[in-house]
Amino acid sequence: RTPYTELPKGFLGCIKNECERLSNGEVLCPSSQEGVDLLFWEAHFETTNSNFTNFTRTKDISFLYSPVTKKACQGIIQPTFFETSPGNVFALFRSGCGVLAQARSTDYGHTWPEFAESSKIVNPDAGMDGVTMVGQPDLQMLLANNNNASHRTPLSILQSLDGGASWETLLDIETDPSGSFAYPTVIQSRFNPRVAYVCYTHQNASGHNMAFTTLDWS
Repeated sequence: RTPYTELPKGFLGCIKNECERLSNGEVLCPSSQEGVDLLFWEAHFETTNSNFTNFTRTKDISFLYSPVTKKACQGIIQPTFFETSPGNVFALFRSGCGVLAQARSTDYGHTWPEFAESSKIVNPDAGMDGVTMVGQPDLQMLLANNNNASHRTPLSILQSLDGGASWETLLDIETDPSGSFAYPTVIQSRFNPRVAYVCYTHQNASGHNMAFTTLDWS
């Protein structure tokens, strides 16, 4: 079997969503903590070099209130991120405020604001994931998200063509109002840059399963 090395003490690695190699060669990992022993959720990022021999951790990022929904929440977890240009990283975070939170870094994810801002992307306190469609200017940034403030349906694909400043719904993957379609992961194909794959949990009257779909703009 492939040998493994434990992460240094105090480092968690990626939580739910994928690490990604940035344009400077460093690997950025979206991370967070939650649990019964924590009064507030917190998100942070961890960076390692290309050889995975040196690790650094950012300060915690907080988010407790959305002026968009006028709701308070206990923080943010499970970030996803996009490198919109070399060194500039845009991140989205799961929150309990009825919308996703957002933040930006200008130094390859090494430093972030103390507090995230509210986005206008509706979300029911559910996991989401994004991908940069590298080399595809008409696709750019895609986000798999439950486009609903209270239920994990529908499961939709949102798109941003302006570095995360605005988003529009591109298509719905699942729409059953009685179902729950959650914790999506979305990646760009290695073999066709105009293809993305989405995996997610699929729960309806027939049971609770994993589901998979291919998005093809070829």
